[in-house]
Amino acid sequence: MKAVGGEGVAPLADEWASKARDGTARLRPLLTPARLDWITGGIVLVVYAIVQILLLQGPHPFDPAKYFRTAMDFPDVPADLWTLRIGLIAPVRVAIFLFGPSEAALYAVPLATGLTIAAAVYGMGLALFSDRVVAAAAALLTVLNANYLLNSSFIFPDTTATATFTAGMFCLVLGRTPWAERRGWPQSAACLCAGLLFGWTYLIREFSPVLLPAVVAAVVLLQYPLRRVALLIGATLAVVSLELLYGQLMYGQPLVHYELLRARGKSSVPAPQVLRFEHIQSQLQNPLDTLLVLPRLLLTWPAGWVFLLFVAVFLVALGLARRDRRLWILASWCFSFWAAMAVLGLASTPSGRALINVTNIRYWYPIFPALVLGAFGGFSIAARSFLSPARGLLVTRSVTALLAGVALVPGLVQFDRCAAKDVWRNEPEARWDEARAWFASQEAKPYRFVVADKDTVRVLPVFIRTTFGDRVWNGTVRRFPGPRRMVPTTDLRASLILVHRSRLMAIRDARAELQALRRDWAPIFIGRDATIVVLAYRPSPDEVVRSDVEWWQVSRRPTPAAAGCGLSPYEPAG
Repeated sequence: MKAVGGEGVAPLADEWASKARDGTARLRPLLTPARLDWITGGIVLVVYAIVQILLLQGPHPFDPAKYFRTAMDFPDVPADLWTLRIGLIAPVRVAIFLFGPSEAALYAVPLATGLTIAAAVYGMGLALFSDRVVAAAAALLTVLNANYLLNSSFIFPDTTATATFTAGMFCLVLGRTPWAERRGWPQSAACLCAGLLFGWTYLIREFSPVLLPAVVAAVVLLQYPLRRVALLIGATLAVVSLELLYGQLMYGQPLVHYELLRARGKSSVPAPQVLRFEHIQSQLQNPLDTLLVLPRLLLTWPAGWVFLLFVAVFLVALGLARRDRRLWILASWCFSFWAAMAVLGLASTPSGRALINVTNIRYWYPIFPALVLGAFGGFSIAARSFLSPARGLLVTRSVTALLAGVALVPGLVQFDRCAAKDVWRNEPEARWDEARAWFASQEAKPYRFVVADKDTVRVLPVFIRTTFGDRVWNGTVRRFPGPRRMVPTTDLRASLILVHRSRLMAIRDARAELQALRRDWAPIFIGRDATIVVLAYRPSPDEVVRSDVEWWQVSRRPTPAAAGCGLSPYEPAG
């Protein structure tokens, strides 16, 4: 007999150690640097997708809903500045084709946009700095910072144009990597793809040419031969010309977009908007005012100071590595865009409308990939210049992870808290989930029509369907018959009126109209927050919802406290 824990255990321990070494030896060839790069990139995309889905916001009833409705109604759409952003409408239309007019379609393009930005920033960071930790941190910080999350759940041209432009810049960088230069054809393919993406960026957002200096600087610094540059320019112009073709085929006017842009500058503006523009422009009197817009917007979040630190790190790194073309590619992108926005912020149209509202954080999104990559990449270059390779790598990765954590964790926590306060222009998801549950109930089945205001009509079709497009109610959604008429022109007994109480202020003579409705219409559904009320024509007493809610009263919703929630400090109070 051998004592427990004595010599009898040693052979078993040796056998386990030998197996562990064999397993590690077999695993080592599989975890090559290239495979680790791909695995890390996959993890970045999965992390972004999970966090974004957890933080998805409820529907935005204004511009994003208009883009969605335009895609639903295509090709029967009028020509205006929203419907002519065909680079944005096209992917939304594809999403509706795949999923129907559903929540899946509503969020498909925003999610694809975030994934594209994350992938492009990660790939660009890897191609420029050969460090997967730097690349991964930059990618996650670009798409999970609170400024981006503020609009990342919605269909906006600014987010999607940032995605296509960043992907185009990645293609340019990829085309000058040793791998592409050895083979030759990938360089041509990279220029072709970059050109297509830059052209599509214009089709998404017409003010995207302000990013042209960044493209020119990248082409020069990457030393592309003229024939590749010609390919890049040709591909860009070919895509841009689709706007002319679309205008001719749809409206018989190839320059319809240009004409509408010119008319916008001359058209009159509603009085409340004039007062808003005047308030904003009174704070932007000189170039210093407009240069400071971005820092002020960043500091509307508690963790915004980290991005100002990134600016400082980037500038210091540029000073230390003045001949490093990698940093100058990013610097030309970041600071030329910043300068362009500072100039445009001082311009206005003849009607008094700001040429570009630079106080909206959405318009600044193209700067984030360059700023974050420049800061992390610049620190990496500086650390490896002053320290030994091993120590420089360790310091770079440690500081990068620390800064990313300091920016992301408090930012995500604060964003989640602000979302619960309902302080932004979008609506709470729970409000519409509750409405969908009612439309799916037996109480709604006898009715065949529902009328609502124009903003609600854009969103409602999504919520009479399941997440992936199966209808829960088979009725028809229509707008109010007129600006002063809510009563539907269809069979009254088969019709419903959906009153969205937060939008009554926009309806002319809403108070008198609602008072008139009280005679014959009564609520058969009132949401928990009393915002959505569904009225039926002379319902039976057992159908009527008994509530203390005075749904016929028009009142402005109180503004909740929103300090530290990313709201522009330039907007008028209240």
